[in-house]
Amino acid sequence: MIGTCSSPPEQTTSLERTAKTCVPRKAPETTDDENRSTMNAPTPIPSVERSGVKRHRIPQRGLGRTRSVRRRGQRGGDLLGIKRAATATAEVAICLPVLMTLTLATIDLCSVFFLKETVSIAAYEGARRGVNRGGTNAAAIARVREVLTERGVQFGGDAVSFEDATYDDAETLEHVTLVVTVPAAGNLAAPAGLYGDLQLTARVTMRKEFENQE
Repeated sequence: MIGTCSSPPEQTTSLERTAKTCVPRKAPETTDDENRSTMNAPTPIPSVERSGVKRHRIPQRGLGRTRSVRRRGQRGGDLLGIKRAATATAEVAICLPVLMTLTLATIDLCSVFFLKETVSIAAYEGARRGVNRGGTNAAAIARVREVLTERGVQFGGDAVSFEDATYDDAETLEHVTLVVTVPAAGNLAAPAGLYGDLQLTARVTMRKEFENQE
């Protein structure tokens, strides 16, 4: 409560003139909404005038420390990234030659297997032609050459040979062995050339069904 003092009128007595009466005055009443708005009002931010432009100054509490922490974290991340890159480079330098060697060796080996299968098929087809009724060495050799040519295999003049008996002079139910030999050089689709000096040989033994009649 706030009080105000007023002087008595002139008609009063001398005692009353000297005395002052204090009349209490009530403070203006405020509502709850006004009190809340006053409490929640934002704190005014000091402004700085520079070159005729009024700008607000933003508080910088703790910002310097945050920046330093971020810089340290960034430096640590950069060092970790450099270490990882160096490790990856070392791994590639060690593993890449080994992987390339294994890859080329695998390609060469698969080419050898394919060529070996082709030689075996040619020997089988030639033997089947020679053991039939009226089969001869010339017929068996022609069949072997035909199969090798169809598969694109390079061979020499002595690619086909016989062991012991031949189809020309074999008796009935006599075993005849046909041998096919093909060089690996020029027949392998392999860049490494690990088996260039290899000779692939296939042998097929079958019985002559009927002796050739003169």
